[in-house]
Amino acid sequence: MNEPMIRGENSGDVLILTLAIDHLDAGNSASFRTQVGPLAQSALKVVFDLTGVRFIDSAGLGVMLSLVRNLGERGGELRVCCVAKPIQVLFELVRLHKILNIHGTRAEAIAALEQA
Repeated sequence: MNEPMIRGENSGDVLILTLAIDHLDAGNSASFRTQVGPLAQSALKVVFDLTGVRFIDSAGLGVMLSLVRNLGERGGELRVCCVAKPIQVLFELVRLHKILNIHGTRAEAIAALEQA
């Protein structure tokens, strides 16, 4: 199996997924999708921590949208936190910031989910 690209941990009923890579692109998005699926399958409240991620391409965005869609179909919710400026600009460029709930810190994202 490939090296783990994601670390999962729980904070109450919130699953926090932290990327252990600095880029999410066509070269690793299939492996990422394979690894994130089982982690997020039973969770309804997920925080996607992008600390350290410096680049995401359209394939990476597709995987993120797939996760949002999957959670939404199950009545769950995804929050994103710790987004680097270049990634924030990309999210705004493709209007993803209108779909994703983006928070400055992990604590803010967790608190928002706990109140939901």
